[in-house]
Amino acid sequence: MGGRQFAAAILCAALLAGCTASFTYNHLDRLIPWYVDGYVDLTRDQRKTLRGELEPVLQWHREEELVRYIGTLDRLEADLNGTVTAGMVQAWIDDLAAAVEGILTGVWV
Repeated sequence: MGGRQFAAAILCAALLAGCTASFTYNHLDRLIPWYVDGYVDLTRDQRKTLRGELEPVLQWHREEELVRYIGTLDRLEADLNGTVTAGMVQAWIDDLAAAVEGILTGVWV
């Protein structure tokens, strides 16, 4: 494989990886019940109930958590444009821990 072909293959792989993540996230309302159904047999009514329970959780995540993630990523990008300090890295870790905590308390409470 020549250099151009290799570069094109890498570019295609990167684009597909981004599309896959977006596709997966945007279809979690169908993918999660399908995944669960692989472990336990769900009736049609159980799948419908599961989808109904997932809907507000997924909506909450889109409206609340994704906005927070964007803010965190924007701050991280701005921080990386300057000198990175131990305090900055600790703040990033704290943000990540808060995001995980938000997911756990938002979903399970």
